[in-house]
Amino acid sequence: MAVFSQRILGKSSKRESHKPETMLCGSQGKTMTVSSRNTPMEKSRIDFHMERGAQKYLLEVKGCTLERDGIGYFPDAPTERGVRHIHELHELIRAKREGYWCGVVLVIRMPKVKEVRPNMETHPAFGVAWSEAVAVGVRI
Repeated sequence: MAVFSQRILGKSSKRESHKPETMLCGSQGKTMTVSSRNTPMEKSRIDFHMERGAQKYLLEVKGCTLERDGIGYFPDAPTERGVRHIHELHELIRAKREGYWCGVVLVIRMPKVKEVRPNMETHPAFGVAWSEAVAVGVRI
């Protein structure tokens, strides 16, 4: 699992395109250029479009708020927003097939949680999309 620095969200909380900035990323201290935030895709927007050399990266950031017995589950409820998350995973799958490195970072602010799983109980379609994304190489 990749480790991202706290600078991933940058200094601005605005969710819009901006000038490229450098971000420290990964446990080895490598840097990437954040080309854009809230990048429009076919059916949704992806949080970060980044580059390091010729390699392009797409990264979606989600917050996990549901915990049961030390396991985090995402999403916490079946909502329209959850359906949008599925579309975002499908966008990442398409981009992965086009040569992008694609990933989803789940932010967990619960110290007991050591892993996160798709919430099949409340949103089975998201769990299916999660599995499809992992199968093509999207890192979660």
